[in-house]
Amino acid sequence: MKIKILDRYLIKQFLQTILFGLFAFTLIFVVIDAMENLDDFIDQSVPTLKILHYYFVFSPEIIRLMTPVAVLFAALFTAGKAANLSELTAIKASGVSLFRFMLPFIVTTFFISLFSIYFGGYLVPMANKTKINIEQVYLKKNLSFAESNIYFQDNKTRIVSISYFDTERNRANRVSIQDFSSEDLTRMVRRIDAVFLQYDSTKKIWIADNGVERVFYPDKQEAKYFTQLEINNLNFLPDDLTTKQRKTSEMNLAELRELINSQLRAGNDPTLHR
Repeated sequence: MKIKILDRYLIKQFLQTILFGLFAFTLIFVVIDAMENLDDFIDQSVPTLKILHYYFVFSPEIIRLMTPVAVLFAALFTAGKAANLSELTAIKASGVSLFRFMLPFIVTTFFISLFSIYFGGYLVPMANKTKINIEQVYLKKNLSFAESNIYFQDNKTRIVSISYFDTERNRANRVSIQDFSSEDLTRMVRRIDAVFLQYDSTKKIWIADNGVERVFYPDKQEAKYFTQLEINNLNFLPDDLTTKQRKTSEMNLAELRELINSQLRAGNDPTLHR
């Protein structure tokens, strides 16, 4: 379908209103947030350029949240303006149907939706990483040490705790693996404590070094010390350990998909990881 002068005019008015709305909403959000964090910026002596950088990388998240509102606002404002200036009356008098009049808005909104998927799925997480890093370094907020003190549920009956994970060697330090009874989740049936837990990429298994394996029975327990023990029923991979320490707001669509798959492998509900 050939784009007519009317279509170009409506699309131009529509996009201009969207951009104005996004700019206005972003400015309001930034001003309000700056007023709330002003004391923190002053107390931590944050440089002015770093404050500007902080709000520059904060803007994509605001734009992602306000784009639907801006699109709705722009559609109502553009159609209302056309009605007030009698442009809508002239358009209908020329034989243009209401659907044909709204078609430029529908097509434009469709392409905005496609861009929003990429923008919110890849660009916003990149900006959020920088934003959180500035909060941690300069504002001392959301402090967490990556790859350290990792606790998670590997499956419905197993809990894993890792003191520190070395990403270069794919090796976990000071590891505890606790298995519980499927019939009584309060009763531990096995526990493995090891100094190291190394991932063998060839065999696709984890190997525990220098530890002890305890098996608990109703009336007794057995302990077996080992220098090396192959554990082939663990559901996590080395990359999962780094991902578990990151917030979902820092993950792009591909990383979120991997997180969902790791939760499914562990037998957990991915919708609970938010």
